[in-house]
Amino acid sequence: MINSIDAMYYRRALASAASRNLTEAAALAGKAAQINPENANARRLLGICLYEMGRYNGAATALQGFPGLRYAAMVERMRSREIFTLARKLVKTKKWRRLDVLLRGARHQSTRILVFRGCLAAAVKQYKDAAALFALALEKDRGNRAAGAYLTEAARRI
Repeated sequence: MINSIDAMYYRRALASAASRNLTEAAALAGKAAQINPENANARRLLGICLYEMGRYNGAATALQGFPGLRYAAMVERMRSREIFTLARKLVKTKKWRRLDVLLRGARHQSTRILVFRGCLAAAVKQYKDAAALFALALEKDRGNRAAGAYLTEAARRI
């Protein structure tokens, strides 16, 4: 009985991932992995969804049984820590262009980085660029509430 329940959650997670709703797919895959910890497919899907969302700590944890994928998540986790540490310093000194160059140079453009870049563009009153970045984040993850709210606000200001 339990196997059929976790398989149901996994199939729903696959359908959500196929429709690019990564937030819902991660929640459903996490539920499937929680019901049956032996379900490697659910853990892999959960890790990949979290990776695409920019949640590298959770991705590395979910991908423990998959060395290659886990290594990629751990490397991106270290890079994102460095990027966000430097980004905080640049925000404090109000060096917006250097911050934009730093974020554009990020190797993996996760939804978290895209939303951050959109907020930066909106802060310097480039609402068209901000709207494009929020739309790109929503294209990657349709369940991203922050990107949806920011997109409507940026579209209102254009």
